[in-house]
Amino acid sequence: MKRPLHLLSILFLFALNISAQEPVSIHLTEENGLPDVEFYSILEDNEGYMWLAANKGLFRYDGKEFKAYTNLKKRGRSFFNLKLDKDGNVWCNNIAGQFFRVKNDSLQLFLDFKDELGGALPDYIFFKNNLVFKARNNLFFIDLVTKQKKVKVGFNYGTYIGFVNKNNDFVSLDSTLNFQIRKSIDSLTTFSFSEYSNEIKDDKLGFTSFYKYKTSDVLLFQNKYNLKKRLFLFESNRLTNINLPEQFSSFYIDQIFIDNNYWFFSTTKGVFKCVFRNQNLHIIQHYFSEEHITATVKDFNNNLWFSTLNNGVFVVPNENIISFSKFEDVTALEKKNDSVVYVGELNGELSELSLNSSIKTRHPLSSNSVVRQLHYDDEKLFYASDQNTYLYNEITNFKTPYQHFAALKSVDKISDTSYVIGKNYESSILNTNSEIVLEKKRAYKAIYSERNKSILLSSVNGLDRYDYPSLDKQPIYYNNKPIYAFDLTETKNGIFWAATYSQGVFGIKDGKVIKHLKTENGLASNTTSKIAADGSNLWIATDLGLQFYSSDLNTLQTLSRLNGLNSFNINQLEVLKNHVVFSSNLGLFSLQKDNVFQDKQIPKVEITSVTLNETPTILEDSYTLKQTESEIAISFHSKGFQSDKTIDYYYKLDGFDENYKMVNDASQEVKYNSLPAGNFTFKVKAKNKFANNFSQPAFLKINVVLPFYKTWWFWALVFSVAVVLVIWYFKKQTNRLKKEQQIELEKAKISKDLVFSQLENLRSQMNPHFIFNALNSIQDYIITNEKKLARQYLVRFSRLIRTYLEHSQKNRVSLSEELNALNLYLQLEKDRFEDDFEFEISVDKQLNTDEIFLPSLFIQPYVENALKHGLLHKSENKNLKISFVKKESEGLLICKIRDNGIGREASAKIKAKRQKDHKSFATSANQKRVNLLNKSGNKRFEVEIIDLKDTNNQSLGTEVVLQIPM
Repeated sequence: MKRPLHLLSILFLFALNISAQEPVSIHLTEENGLPDVEFYSILEDNEGYMWLAANKGLFRYDGKEFKAYTNLKKRGRSFFNLKLDKDGNVWCNNIAGQFFRVKNDSLQLFLDFKDELGGALPDYIFFKNNLVFKARNNLFFIDLVTKQKKVKVGFNYGTYIGFVNKNNDFVSLDSTLNFQIRKSIDSLTTFSFSEYSNEIKDDKLGFTSFYKYKTSDVLLFQNKYNLKKRLFLFESNRLTNINLPEQFSSFYIDQIFIDNNYWFFSTTKGVFKCVFRNQNLHIIQHYFSEEHITATVKDFNNNLWFSTLNNGVFVVPNENIISFSKFEDVTALEKKNDSVVYVGELNGELSELSLNSSIKTRHPLSSNSVVRQLHYDDEKLFYASDQNTYLYNEITNFKTPYQHFAALKSVDKISDTSYVIGKNYESSILNTNSEIVLEKKRAYKAIYSERNKSILLSSVNGLDRYDYPSLDKQPIYYNNKPIYAFDLTETKNGIFWAATYSQGVFGIKDGKVIKHLKTENGLASNTTSKIAADGSNLWIATDLGLQFYSSDLNTLQTLSRLNGLNSFNINQLEVLKNHVVFSSNLGLFSLQKDNVFQDKQIPKVEITSVTLNETPTILEDSYTLKQTESEIAISFHSKGFQSDKTIDYYYKLDGFDENYKMVNDASQEVKYNSLPAGNFTFKVKAKNKFANNFSQPAFLKINVVLPFYKTWWFWALVFSVAVVLVIWYFKKQTNRLKKEQQIELEKAKISKDLVFSQLENLRSQMNPHFIFNALNSIQDYIITNEKKLARQYLVRFSRLIRTYLEHSQKNRVSLSEELNALNLYLQLEKDRFEDDFEFEISVDKQLNTDEIFLPSLFIQPYVENALKHGLLHKSENKNLKISFVKKESEGLLICKIRDNGIGREASAKIKAKRQKDHKSFATSANQKRVNLLNKSGNKRFEVEIIDLKDTNNQSLGTEVVLQIPM
């Protein structure tokens, strides 16, 4: 059928755009850990490490971190020309003429040829255990072991040294463009390829490079300035011209990487991927057209690495996942045919995208309103935006308006004019001029099955099935609970599939769940977002990857970051014949269904470090630890791009753990805080996420020994010593108890003596002489009719007697109580002396008299002695001074009792006239008490009596100094 002419004119009005497509790549820059942005060479070694020669030095990448290598003898910081020798050592050189190799994990200077090279940066190869390079048209052969140098006149042509062919011969070019073939350093044969020599010379194609293609070699000649170039295949000593695409005349080629039949040209205008057929190169892809790519390499896990001159490194995990530019915030996708999809965007743009040509065609329905839903069938496009809803005829360009609903959630065709739709507040069947409401609840997805004559509806209430056209409703449950589905689809075998928020995916037939896909049977995550049928199979978007479910094989294959999926936030999903188109927060993508799933190598795990008791140690095959110092942390790693994000680790300690356990964090470390005694073997193995095959485990032997004090002989010794100690202890305790008993007896005796002493003091204070004098005084007052004085004296006397009796019941009294008693006693004595006696009691202001205690009935006897023996025999001017001060440094109370009496000598003479059997009762009792107090306490009581005399040795009185512990 011919389309109307006006449709062609409309298509002419909407410009065609080439939507650039490139494989999904991960851009490594300084912002995410790349140590430089300017790279000259890239290489993968035999162990799977990636090496980068950069402006800032040499770096190794282990899949997680970049490690810098340097040498103190290097001149300049840049390195170039990464290569491997036959032993797997990494080599590089610099402009200063130095050659380095990495050995024993350090960068070692091999030799310095600054004089021979004069600042030139040579290419080099390894031939017959020699390092070979060209300097001033001479060939230098340096023995890798002895470092002996041999020089051969070479007159080599071009900038690169040559190559070693499949026969292990060294092939180079001389200045006349003849081939030089060496089977050894000294043997040389030449032949000419004059067929091309003049052409190469005339175009000054002096920049040369050599590459391997299967069993042949490839020679590239180019002029760096006019960009002319020639490419040849060298096989059986014969050159064959390779025809280059016309576009190759506009850029310089830095490197060629050949992977089977695909040739990657790293150029000043990006990477050109070509296929080689019939001596011709055909461009099939052009990547990173704005970048100067310096080198391309594929690692052991099929990741493509592209180094740039000034923009870091790009890594492509999967060439079969393509990103389309010029699409932002995709809101709707709909298949038009096997190679074209409709794309609706947030800005209202509606486009047709051809996956084969990447041509993006702006559709006439484009507007400024968000495209919400699209459905295409039989050349009719159901279009719904936030402003309009149409049924658009692609042939006639006629728009049939439908009732408009903002923010339509889903749409599916029932007939030519009827659609089942889901809205944010209800679901319904929409006809051209009418609407039948199914349910007044927020809907998520509604689909119609012509095969089953039914509608499946997902809403906030759960999942329901409606027969059509009767619209009889049947709720669908799983384990007697509603199913809350985010997306629905139907496969060609008549099974409805529901993608849920947290329960995985359900397969439903005749209103019953017949299949449940979940993490236990291979689903990457039970949280799913989008689902799309692919015949009888499914594509499922989860929050941990995009999966393909084969219903025939009952298997699930996963695309994750390991496979090049750069975002799990998939919001649109559409399946075509050979492609799956999907959108995420990062843009619009497509994948080739047949080639996208690439087998990744089983990761090889290795133990990288061991820490013992928080201290890093040298890595060894086995360790012997004390049981008390058996804290061990074991770190491990697998090489490969982003291995820390794409690999799961499982560990087990034989002899301690029964089963393997998964390392749940990203630390790549297992720590045991303490281990029992025994022999153990630590094992760790790895696997790619969502894969089933494990690597061979890495081993580490651990021998934990008991400390000497946990051995049997030590405990036997301990038991013997314990028996001896018990016997000694009981003997010592017996002796101690005897001593304590003796001490207690002595204390009891002292206590008893103190009681008697206290009673003696009381007797001294209440002696008959004092009482008799007091009563006589009272009698005199009565006789002289001085009743008031008699009453006062009697009150004081009774208070003093009561105070003495109270004090006699206490072991100690406060200083304030003692002062009160002294005042009472001295007042009575003053009355008795008829005012011929003066006394003074002074107390240091720093003393708290209520908190200082001293033995009861202790001071008064010394005061009585001063009155009785010192002042009584003096005729007049009788003075007594008592002072209390604190000796802070020693914790002592110092009491001084000073009288101006006749002195001890005069008093002694008076005593001598008395009867011989008279004894000083108070003095002896007090001295005895002082001795007892000193035996019972830690601090000593001291009594010092001082005779006071003038310069003529005449007595001035007596002073008694009492030192009382506080």
